[in-house]
Amino acid sequence: MLIFIYNFIFLILTPIFIIRILLKGIEDPNYLINFKNRFGVISNTKESDLEKIWFHSVSLGEVISSSDLIRQLSKDHQIILTTTTGTGFKKANEIFLGNEKVQIAYAPWDFYFFTLIFLAKIKPKAAIFFETEIWPNSIYLCKSKNIPSIICNARLSKQSFESYMKLNIFLRKVFANITLVLAQGADDKNYFSQLGCKNTHVTGSVKFDQNPAINRIGASNIQKFLDNPYFLAASTHEGEDKIILESFNLIKKDYPLMKLVVVPRHPERAHKIKSLFLRMGANSIYESEVGSKSDILIIQSLGILPLLYSDAELAFVGGSLVNRGGHNVIEPAIAKCPFILGENYFNFKNIVDAFINANATYIVKTPRNIYEIFSKIYKDQNNIKENMIQNANSVIDKNIGATSRQLSLITASFTIAE
Repeated sequence: MLIFIYNFIFLILTPIFIIRILLKGIEDPNYLINFKNRFGVISNTKESDLEKIWFHSVSLGEVISSSDLIRQLSKDHQIILTTTTGTGFKKANEIFLGNEKVQIAYAPWDFYFFTLIFLAKIKPKAAIFFETEIWPNSIYLCKSKNIPSIICNARLSKQSFESYMKLNIFLRKVFANITLVLAQGADDKNYFSQLGCKNTHVTGSVKFDQNPAINRIGASNIQKFLDNPYFLAASTHEGEDKIILESFNLIKKDYPLMKLVVVPRHPERAHKIKSLFLRMGANSIYESEVGSKSDILIIQSLGILPLLYSDAELAFVGGSLVNRGGHNVIEPAIAKCPFILGENYFNFKNIVDAFINANATYIVKTPRNIYEIFSKIYKDQNNIKENMIQNANSVIDKNIGATSRQLSLITASFTIAE
């Protein structure tokens, strides 16, 4: 009865989902590519003697983070990699370009018949959902068809756990149908267990195993700008850019040669940021305008954050000064870039706490906080900056190996299912 109610509500909301995708497609045409995928229709699945695995990574960050695990699984399987967002779809196609064992599509909306059509077409050996993707119909249908459903690199914030517990009468059956949970930390394992998952393991985060390639050729048009010392604001969300500019204005008073590079989490926001900065009295440029005179560069392209992290004097990791839960802080740590963030990092609590406890980062709240920490680091690079980098490296060294641990448990679950 509860799954029927869920599907009835989903059916009513489907027209709204369609309109939302069409509106998003105005700013990012990638949302409109293969629109039929949203209804479970996936054509031209590659013929292969290998068994198929459905692997879902919802967005840009998850696609990047799960790429090594997907490559390992694709050695022995045909992977149907699905994503939800246009940026995730675009990045997935970039990462797996030329890999015949990985096919990219948009995930079907979690309506019973859409998911049923999708599963009937691809006939997966297993369904793997990355980090926080809990879809009742997908999990229910996988259970009914004896397809193992696995949550890998699983994480749950306290807020999400409490929200799920409020709907525990319905969701407990959903979580009980999950075959395997590979949790990032002990808190995550405990949350999933309390919600009804029966087979949970702590494996750490695969993000510690990442070694992103630095492509200087792809950023050659902005290299002259990057030859200057710069402060990097990465993965920013609406509400953070104003704070970043205010802090940069303070930094410029003491360090007039300093530049600012802003990378919005969603590239389609770039023009809004430029307009905001102009209203605040600051001229900024895009990559295509690098010849113009400005101290502020707004990045619209994807895939160059590793390069930007590697050369920055200090990086702010966004989604943390507003109530978004933060973003991946392991990426700047691997790039040996000192980083700071706001106090709203609940999506990555275990990971961020590890860096805080190792004195590898600082939490900021105001433009003045950002300015003071930047000034402290920039004036005393040999001590504070290097200590932050070394302390971050120690955290990474203690946490590597999650990819192999998760791969081992995933493949073992295939054997059990058989």
